[in-house]
Amino acid sequence: MQKHSSPNIRVGLSLLLSTLFIGCGSSAESTKSETPAFTPAPTPTICSTSNPLVIVSASDEGSLDNKGPLNAIDGDTTNTSRWASNGIGKTITFDLGEESTIRDMNIQWYQGNLHQYHFAIHTSTNNLDWTSVLSDAHSSGAVAAFEWLELVDSSARYLRLTGSGNSSSALNSIVEVQINGCGSLAPQMNSSPDIPTQSSIDMSLWDNEGGNPLVGNDYVFDALKAQYVSPNGSGWRHELKIKKDLRVAMTEVDETFYANVSATLSVGAKLIVAQHHGGDTGTLVKVYIADSRESGFIDSVANNGIFDVYVRLAKQDGSGETKHALGTIQSGDNFDLRIINNFGYVSVSAFDQTVSQNVADSAGAYFKFGNYLQAQDAATLSNIENSADWAQFYQDANITQSEVVFSRVNYTRLFEQ
Repeated sequence: MQKHSSPNIRVGLSLLLSTLFIGCGSSAESTKSETPAFTPAPTPTICSTSNPLVIVSASDEGSLDNKGPLNAIDGDTTNTSRWASNGIGKTITFDLGEESTIRDMNIQWYQGNLHQYHFAIHTSTNNLDWTSVLSDAHSSGAVAAFEWLELVDSSARYLRLTGSGNSSSALNSIVEVQINGCGSLAPQMNSSPDIPTQSSIDMSLWDNEGGNPLVGNDYVFDALKAQYVSPNGSGWRHELKIKKDLRVAMTEVDETFYANVSATLSVGAKLIVAQHHGGDTGTLVKVYIADSRESGFIDSVANNGIFDVYVRLAKQDGSGETKHALGTIQSGDNFDLRIINNFGYVSVSAFDQTVSQNVADSAGAYFKFGNYLQAQDAATLSNIENSADWAQFYQDANITQSEVVFSRVNYTRLFEQ
């Protein structure tokens, strides 16, 4: 698709960490470009240049159900909290509460890696008379995180974005907005505002394999105790999985899973702790904890008590998998894990690492988490195929501990696009 030219715009991916500081560049003359120029976030500076400003409220001309304007300023950067309005010329207006110098902003577009949004931005001191600070603009269509926009400097209290739909439809949709300049500074933003303080999942969505894992407010999985055997399996399981009548293709659902994962494991153990499974026997996303010699990870040494945490993602074209190292733990350690399926675009985060790609789809795909203890020799990587031999294998390998505890678990899903 032909990309529109973008006068006076620089778009850059800015990853939201503990506090997001944005520098200021002077306005440039209008240029014509087939592809938006990506630039790194400017060097952090004091308020005499540009910093995040307080946004006291937001309003619009009408939005879709449960996708009102306040969702764009609530600090929640997950797709479940977003503003959405359908139609060319729909607006969302942000009120800073006082007149400030507005210089640039950050926008996280809904499914920004899949759609290119078209828009214009105006500012005002009185919410009546408007000055253009960015016209005929479009998002990159390449990233699902924050994009940085340079604006014409203006003294204003209000900022209005007018949407002209996206490359696929007339939908305008924003996950989160930050406005930057000089004025009342916004408080520090949590880099993971959706991290729960305690577990919160709807158990009616799940079937269990190996018994109910809920212990107090945590979910405790022990495959050695449960000894659950499933068809086509490669080891004992103890897991929760989405019920069969709720399973849909990856491209039909927006899911977010978060948990703090603690693992007490014997040397040489290898297990899958979370996965998206296809409707058949194929697996689309697999997150492992493994003390094996499999190459390509941080340790990749068998039976030394250092467990690689990594993810395998099925390629969208079905040609195989990609594998990515996330970090390492020892028995008793814990780490934060987040998995997002954004209508087929999957992001897996742990140890301050995030890997993302469009994955293969499958009708009737479903998410599951827990403890799938592999019957695989850590040194030779040979599998024990016969389930009748698994007990002897674990005994011979001296694998006597396999407890995985999921704390502060949160799972959400959304079917609307």
